[in-house]
Amino acid sequence: MGIGDKDQFVVLSSGIPTAINVDSDTVPIFGDLFVNGVAGGVPVKTALQLLKESAFSKTLDEYAE
Repeated sequence: MGIGDKDQFVVLSSGIPTAINVDSDTVPIFGDLFVNGVAGGVPVKTALQLLKESAFSKTLDEYAE
């Protein structure tokens, strides 16, 4: 995608890919927690999106069994 450098991570912030420095003590990290989209032609989902989909894959009654 050409965003950031090799030592940075890329997060989506309001749907816009943004390079972040995870080692910064002064700049807080903001990003979208639930993402289900396409980046560079590749389908992408955040870990929390996958967890949410898994949790909602069953009803409460199914979990109670």
